[in-house]
Amino acid sequence: MSCNRTVAEKPQDVKQCNYHISLVPQHILFPAISALNQEDLFLLSWLSTINSSSSAAFFASWNETHQNPCKWDYIAWKIPTEVGQIRDLEIFHAGGNQGIQGEIPSQLSNYKKLVFLGLANTGTSGQIPYKLGELRNLKTLSVYTANLAGRIPPEIGNCSALENLFLYQNLISGGIPSELGYLKNLKKVLLWQNHLSGTIPGDLGNCLDLTVIDFSLNSLIGEIPQNLSTLYALEELLLSDNNISSIFQPFIGNLSSLKQLEVDNNNIFGEIPPTIGKLKELFLFFAWQNQLHGSILTELAYCQKLQALDLSHNFLTGSLPKSLFNLKNLTKLLLLSNKLSGRILPGLGNCTSLNRLQLGSNMLSGQLPIEIGLLQNLSFLELSENQFIGEVPPEIGNCMQLEMVDLHGNKLQGMIPTTFESLIELNVLDLSMNRISGTIPKFLGKLTSLNKLVLNGNYITGSIPDSLGLCEDLQFLDLSSNELSGSIPDVIGHLQELDILMNLSWNLLTGPIPEGFSKYSKLANLDLSHNMLTGAFGASSRNTDEESGLQWDFTHFQKLNFSVNDILTKLSDSNIVGKGSSGVVYRVEIPMQQVIAVKKLWPKKSEYGYSLRITEKINVYSYGIVLLEVLTGMEPADQRISEVWNTDTRDVSSAWVALLCVNPCPEERPTMKAVVAMLQEIRHENEELDKKNFLGKGSVSNPKAAVHWSSFSRSSEPLIRSPRQLP
Repeated sequence: MSCNRTVAEKPQDVKQCNYHISLVPQHILFPAISALNQEDLFLLSWLSTINSSSSAAFFASWNETHQNPCKWDYIAWKIPTEVGQIRDLEIFHAGGNQGIQGEIPSQLSNYKKLVFLGLANTGTSGQIPYKLGELRNLKTLSVYTANLAGRIPPEIGNCSALENLFLYQNLISGGIPSELGYLKNLKKVLLWQNHLSGTIPGDLGNCLDLTVIDFSLNSLIGEIPQNLSTLYALEELLLSDNNISSIFQPFIGNLSSLKQLEVDNNNIFGEIPPTIGKLKELFLFFAWQNQLHGSILTELAYCQKLQALDLSHNFLTGSLPKSLFNLKNLTKLLLLSNKLSGRILPGLGNCTSLNRLQLGSNMLSGQLPIEIGLLQNLSFLELSENQFIGEVPPEIGNCMQLEMVDLHGNKLQGMIPTTFESLIELNVLDLSMNRISGTIPKFLGKLTSLNKLVLNGNYITGSIPDSLGLCEDLQFLDLSSNELSGSIPDVIGHLQELDILMNLSWNLLTGPIPEGFSKYSKLANLDLSHNMLTGAFGASSRNTDEESGLQWDFTHFQKLNFSVNDILTKLSDSNIVGKGSSGVVYRVEIPMQQVIAVKKLWPKKSEYGYSLRITEKINVYSYGIVLLEVLTGMEPADQRISEVWNTDTRDVSSAWVALLCVNPCPEERPTMKAVVAMLQEIRHENEELDKKNFLGKGSVSNPKAAVHWSSFSRSSEPLIRSPRQLP
């Protein structure tokens, strides 16, 4: 007589006693016989790794003296109607137990009836045992978000029943085995965020039941194989963040079930094929940061279910097709950093579901259509760095969900519309580098959610209104290069959240610097230059770091988990990051698998004679060296730096800050406070642009060096990643 058993839910007090009990699998089926069999002994071997008296007490009944494991505590069992039949392990699910360490036991291959093997979100490491290929009944192999390394064994292709292969977020390397093409029942293969290389195997075209392919965030090369054209059931093709280099394959239009197509951040070139219009189910299309050229297809209008379209950072030309604005379900339209020209047509008002419209850094011209005011769901409006003329449409004030309005770098004129008073959700208002005139409206004080106000480079006159003091969340204020007059209101000194920048330079301001400015304990950049201010600095200049106005947090001693010898043995030429005015910076990997930067000071410094005094400019220089090495993976003086700038560097804005730090002339390097401010601004912009963004799987490179030393302006970034229901 056999017994079908599963490990029951552990008592709550057991769970709290010791995390080691998480080593116990959650759902186990194994045979019951008169003596312990191999499966029972294997379970006991797991229990033996628990080194806790409290846990041992709870599982005291789990021992070899019990000849019938059906009577072990926390084992649920039932006697089936059949007798005399032994059932092998069918479900092994131990996911979510971070305490599980070590390799996947190859002995699992003995469970010939195993259907589900789950070790996701554990510390499982090592290679996938090739013997798992003997599991002909296995339907799901789920070992994601772990520490698997090595290659995917070709023997996996022998698991003929396999439907789901989830190995994403590991350290797996090598190529994707072509033997996966033998898996005729395969439905989902998720291998994203590993270290996979090589090409996409065309044999996957034999897996006619495939619905999801996700190989993104790897290092795959080559083209999208033509053999995939037979995958008519495919719903998601996700290949972003690789090095795929080929034309945009026309056969993709044959994948009639396709709903999500993500090929962004690759080297795909050529034109988008008209066959894309055949994808009637498509709701998300990302192809940003490639080398696409040609025009935006009118055929996209046939994709009536399309919700998100991001073709940013390519070389697209021509005008925006009228048919594009017939997509009633479109919520996100991002065409940043292309070479698009012409006008935005009034048909834009048809896209009433739109909540994100970003067309910045193109050559669009004409007046902004008043139909923008029909977009009641709009949250992000970014049309910066184009050639728009005319006035800012007051109808924009009807879009009461707006969180960002960025129209900087155009030729707009007139006054700031009074209708903007209704934009109470607004976080960012950037009208800089236009021809805006009139005064700063007092109603801006009612926009209490405002954290960034940028009006520099216009023809704004009058005084700074006291009402700005009501914008208590303001972090970034730039009113420079206008024709503002009068005194600086004292209430501006009450903006305690100002921590990135306040720039009032190049105006006609008079009077003293308000004493309230002494309360700016967090402000990193204050520029009042080129005005007609008078009086003494007074209290506003007393609260400086040098005079102990701020209390510094300083850790005198910190316990280290490495020794001096661990450092000294690694100070070799092969580990040099760079050489600066004060010494050499080394990259050192300590035994705990942590990487640290070690600075060895020169006995003499060329910039400062024979003095051994360490100044802030030297520290800034060293910081820049380390930052460059982290971003590029090579020395700042490497001859390949120009190549890396275009292809490998993940955040060009941060790299630009690093280059400022390593300026050969110490006097021209920024202060550390300025460096912090610039990096804060980069983070600040990312947070703004991601508020309504889809969830992402990782960082993304921005090909545009957008941080400028003088203005801290920054271009917008593309839509990062689609939402994903993790298995």
